[in-house]
Amino acid sequence: MISSSIGVFHFIILGIILFIIGFIGIISTKNMIKIILSAGIIFNAICINFVAISKYCDEIKIEGEVFGGFTAIVCFVHLAILISLIINFNKKYNTADKLKG
Repeated sequence: MISSSIGVFHFIILGIILFIIGFIGIISTKNMIKIILSAGIIFNAICINFVAISKYCDEIKIEGEVFGGFTAIVCFVHLAILISLIINFNKKYNTADKLKG
């Protein structure tokens, strides 16, 4: 019979996969909105890893939820700043793509 318990290894693998998806999304596109969404995926991957490590490592008194909350706050601030930059960029150049050169 196959054991169906989910351990910390599964969460770490999920975080790594999300991080890679976000990184590929950042380097493969010129659209700023897609770059912001990819950065959000990277922040979520980091948050998942912090919470998973705090849940399964009782010996180490790491408060993963605190780190996860801090990461979420930084992500929201990051997204707010980038969205304001995109709005200003769109008003000036009428596009959401990065300029060439």
